[in-house]
Amino acid sequence: MIGAVTPLLGALGTSTALPPLPEAAAVDLLRRETGRVIADTELDAVRRLVAAVDGQPLHLRQAAALVRLDGRTFDDLARRAESGPGVLDELSISAIGPQAKRALAVLTLVGGALLPGALLAQMAEIAYVSEQLESLSARGLAEQGEDRFGLPVCRAEPYRQILYRYIGLVAAMRSLGDWLASGDPTGEEARGAADAALSLLGFAAQQRQWQAVVRLAAVVERVLFVQGHWQAWQHTLAQGITAAQAAGDTAAEAYFTHQQGVQHFLHDCTDHALRLLRRALDLRTRMGDLAGAAVTQANLALLEPAALPAPPRPPSSSRPPNARGRVIAAVAAVIAVIAIGFALVHALDDDKVPTGNPWPPVSSSSGATATDSPPTGTPSTGSPPTSSSGGAPITDRAPDITPSAKGFGEVDINPGSKAQVVDFTVTNPNGQAIGLDSTDIPSSTGFSRTGGTCTNRLEAHESCTLSVEFSPSRIGPASTELTITSGTNTATAKLAGTGFAYLTVDFTGADNKTVTVVDGNGAPVCEKSTAVPEACVSLPVLENGRELTASVTDGSLFLSGWSGNCTGGTTIRPSDGPAPSCTLVPDQNAEVTATFKTSRVE
Repeated sequence: MIGAVTPLLGALGTSTALPPLPEAAAVDLLRRETGRVIADTELDAVRRLVAAVDGQPLHLRQAAALVRLDGRTFDDLARRAESGPGVLDELSISAIGPQAKRALAVLTLVGGALLPGALLAQMAEIAYVSEQLESLSARGLAEQGEDRFGLPVCRAEPYRQILYRYIGLVAAMRSLGDWLASGDPTGEEARGAADAALSLLGFAAQQRQWQAVVRLAAVVERVLFVQGHWQAWQHTLAQGITAAQAAGDTAAEAYFTHQQGVQHFLHDCTDHALRLLRRALDLRTRMGDLAGAAVTQANLALLEPAALPAPPRPPSSSRPPNARGRVIAAVAAVIAVIAIGFALVHALDDDKVPTGNPWPPVSSSSGATATDSPPTGTPSTGSPPTSSSGGAPITDRAPDITPSAKGFGEVDINPGSKAQVVDFTVTNPNGQAIGLDSTDIPSSTGFSRTGGTCTNRLEAHESCTLSVEFSPSRIGPASTELTITSGTNTATAKLAGTGFAYLTVDFTGADNKTVTVVDGNGAPVCEKSTAVPEACVSLPVLENGRELTASVTDGSLFLSGWSGNCTGGTTIRPSDGPAPSCTLVPDQNAEVTATFKTSRVE
């Protein structure tokens, strides 16, 4: 059953229009959620509010929280909602803190899945504070069941549009993949996390984050197999193949193709299994993955018994092996490999992947024939091949880095904020393996390497990834280069981004007036009516030394002074002097207050 604003199923099911909550039931819901009696003087505004949101319980819960927690009135909310009920989403989201916003942003990516609080905090890269997450439920923004949090599918897209700058897709996928790889694939929590992964895979594919899709698909397909979710397993393997092809990752394509062949083998679809396993064998043979090719060849032998040497003639009472027997043997082997693979996953991190093994992002065993193990590449030595005359590395050309230049956008400098992560693809254009001797990014710029699949060796015509994050500590633009050294050659990619801080502006002494704040260049920073009891919040500051001045639409008031994170200049107005200004404290978030007084002497 799916609840949504518009029909979603089409020919796949039946959609039934649900009537709005009856007025009496809606009023009772508001009474329960606010924890107080609805006064007779409020009933007209309540009825307008119920009509404006079409009796939707979720919006009514949001409205009740805005009344209960923020002191808003039903009349104010009804007036706002009459222009569109989505304004309640915006008001509710603006009232929660940055950590809760990041958690809610993650839930927009996995709409419909319930995540444990600790996992949600890990994916959102925030400290796990139950009060922060519980505020999402208290405000009607998310659902909570014990220590699990989720979002109705119908709210994912509207919330995502509001919270787009809080979404860290690649980081969330990496955290979820690590959690799945290190946990029990048979448990209920793994199933919930797998549901979240399926949503993330679809969204990441829309964003063309192919390497992130490849990494997460390699983890979740194992969970789906162990839990027997065959259709989801098949779909995930198909997504992995598409992503690997788009990323030019031949090793990953071979892996997913092999796994898809195994799936058809388990369903006794011999023709499909043969075609896919032969494709995987061809890919692995061409890339020199001897160990992976041996596993695929062993699976093919189960399907092509005629290609094996003739076995001794069995006694007349024996019966030849049938497809059912082969499937039973295959399932047993698959289960053995999955168990071993998950035992090894937690022991390996990005810096401990065996040399020459760029795939997959998690480890597995290669001891069985029915399912795949990661290709081990060429011999385990980390040194590139040498010439016959003197031992110098054979590096005809420098590796290629894609993209060659990347802007990371605007990133919050506040410690603990979500860093922007970008994956770069490194490709060996040569006909022989090369060494990746060093990777350098000047640390003082805010850019740093955070992981990836690249080791110190890259096979001929193969690719790997480097993950670079931008986590600035200063306001303003930053730029540098990613440099990879291979023998005497170097390859570079330009990196650029801008650090910003948040500015919150509040006002006192100017009730029911319109206040305008501008910077030193006359550019508007904030304009609002002080009749609305909230500050101008989450205003980005993109350059240091920003100076603020404020004015009010009332000749009987004047700006008396500033308080908060101001430095330098005159923040208190002298007698008959010019209006004071506020120069923001550099390289940090700021909360400032403009105070207005009447022109008479007080």
